[in-house]
Amino acid sequence: MRYFFLILFAAGFLSCATGDTEKDYSAAATADLSEPVEDSSELLINEFSPKSEDRNEFGEKADWIELYNASDREIEITSGTWSLSDDKTKPDKYVLPDTLIPAFGHLLIWCDDRDSKDGTCHSRFKLSGNGETLYLFKNGEPADEISYDEDVKKSFSYGRVADGSVEWDKFKHPTPGHSNGLFNHYAEALQ
Repeated sequence: MRYFFLILFAAGFLSCATGDTEKDYSAAATADLSEPVEDSSELLINEFSPKSEDRNEFGEKADWIELYNASDREIEITSGTWSLSDDKTKPDKYVLPDTLIPAFGHLLIWCDDRDSKDGTCHSRFKLSGNGETLYLFKNGEPADEISYDEDVKKSFSYGRVADGSVEWDKFKHPTPGHSNGLFNHYAEALQ
């Protein structure tokens, strides 16, 4: 019975986290919601895997970082505006290319020391398996950051318990490019 309730609760929570439920936008009735947000502070580091077993489009195991658009409008990324780094003194280690991230959507960046092409994002730096700090920059200024230690197990990820939330946890079942949820957060507790 306990698991049944958890599944029902999680299913309701996941639909809210992904924006599948109706929302009241009456307060923003005068805003033009059809236009993308150019540079929103709602872009966040949402999940990453420094010892990943996930495979990129080349069939190679590669670490990754997932960004999340926590706003209710798409974010238009203009090349040179947003960047990722594992070094606060070098904010431009990976500059995000021109792209759109849908409302409540995700952008996956493979950290495999390859060049981005054909719509797939690849950073020229890899994640450390020994822990470090990841930075998301906007116009060269830190917009989000997360530090982790070497305690992340192989094939696990570290992410926000729900997309965009302030609480982070280790996930036994990574969700690169997809919504985080309660099933990951409680994965070890249920076994």
